[in-house]
Amino acid sequence: MKMNRIEEFNQPVLNILDINGDGEKKFYVYALVDPRPNKGKVFYIGKGTENRIFSHEHEADGTDRDTPKLNTIHEIENANMDVQRYIISWGLTEKEAFAAENALINAFNLLDAEQPSLSNAVEGHGNRGATVEEFIKKHDFKGTKLSEWEQNALANKIDLNSILLVKIRDAFILSSDENQDYNIENQDLGNLKARTLGDWTVGVNRIKSIKYVVGIATGHDNAVVSAYEVDSETESIIVQGQKKRRTRWHSKTNKADTLKFLRLENTNFPEISFGQSSFTYMDNQLKMAEEKNDER
Repeated sequence: MKMNRIEEFNQPVLNILDINGDGEKKFYVYALVDPRPNKGKVFYIGKGTENRIFSHEHEADGTDRDTPKLNTIHEIENANMDVQRYIISWGLTEKEAFAAENALINAFNLLDAEQPSLSNAVEGHGNRGATVEEFIKKHDFKGTKLSEWEQNALANKIDLNSILLVKIRDAFILSSDENQDYNIENQDLGNLKARTLGDWTVGVNRIKSIKYVVGIATGHDNAVVSAYEVDSETESIIVQGQKKRRTRWHSKTNKADTLKFLRLENTNFPEISFGQSSFTYMDNQLKMAEEKNDER
């Protein structure tokens, strides 16, 4: 780095960043920009307090770790240039800063989709940006009778006894990242895949039969929001003696392909009822729906 490079804020500046002086609104959102010719793009969006904005260059100076962010910083410094640092917004609560950071990351990832410039390890939180057409296509759920789906499923040789339906709260604000995997004691409750795959306290006699776990947003007319084909390997912790197990499934599949295979794309099932439970079985729901139709 150059000798006159600012490496930290002085106290008067720190006092300004903590706008109320009480620590409540001390957060800011910032961007790091690559100044090299033909680059000139934002490569990192972050939020923090005090001297957080300087920490990435200090980290790069002290390590040879290979990450997109650190590699970019090393390349800029090797070109005898400095990372350009911008404070985008300040005087924010942590919640406000989190929302602003998320919106910026999602915007850059959407608008630079063909040539991504951001090196953030986390690709935003919640749902990613989309065009209006993509947004409508993704969320235009069609009310479907269970009997109609059953006929389609049987025609495509889908095992009706193999599907576990699980409640997913706040489904549309959860992260849609599918690259991570979690164990039963280390889950990300803000991630849709993690929430879908468990853990669920399932009867021992049903565990082995489950091939698919399907997420249902009960607050949105039972919209089908996720689906994964599970691996044979599961994690289980015994509860209630030997009768039930807290079970988490693992899956190498993605929800788009699984929803398509199960004929569940853009589908919602108003007939499904979870009662007091957080999960149910598709075959049980089909039987209940059939019994209600017979009563009519």
